[in-house]
Amino acid sequence: MKYAIILLMAIAFCSCGSNDKSKTLVAATPVTNKKILAADSTRTVSQPSDSISWMDDLTNFRTALQQNDVSKMAEYFNFPFEDQGSVIWHLCDLSEEDLATRKQTVTNPDLFYKKDLELYHEKVFNQHFKELLAKLDMKKLYRSHTAESPEVVATDGIYKLYADYSKVDGSLSLNMSVGNNMKDEDGEYMSEGEYNIIYSFKIINNKKLVLSRLDMAG
Repeated sequence: MKYAIILLMAIAFCSCGSNDKSKTLVAATPVTNKKILAADSTRTVSQPSDSISWMDDLTNFRTALQQNDVSKMAEYFNFPFEDQGSVIWHLCDLSEEDLATRKQTVTNPDLFYKKDLELYHEKVFNQHFKELLAKLDMKKLYRSHTAESPEVVATDGIYKLYADYSKVDGSLSLNMSVGNNMKDEDGEYMSEGEYNIIYSFKIINNKKLVLSRLDMAG
């Protein structure tokens, strides 16, 4: 009888130990899951900033110019484009005959249409502008929201591009400076004839660049 009681107590003890281990295993499972969820949450929060988007679009714009892809260039306009700065037709440099024909054949000749971009894109975005944009310090623009290209000395002038991004206004300015490469008697570059062509872009939803106006200063 004594041995039977001892045997029953031993079985009960083992049973209790097994239950405690089971409880320990069950309790450990939610803790592991919480760690996994926390890691997942960290990965979800770590997303590229909005600045990456408009920077990517600026890179795409630069590529479109380099490849002379007019259909891609057109994506950066809202046609018909109303140039509030009154510069785009100055850049196109139409002859008097071309202007007269345009007034007779186009309902609103002051507006700039997609067909006009096909005809005059190399004047609106000339080779100097393309070269400077290709050399613009994009990493610096991303970091500090302002950047510039190296100065390029050509036979017809000295060129440099300045870029400024405004988060407040949601805008990007590409300012091409054109200097005189003629020197005075002291060997200094002459300031006469210097001017700037400023391409202003609105940034839609922090992602898409759209040309809003062109200005000329100097």
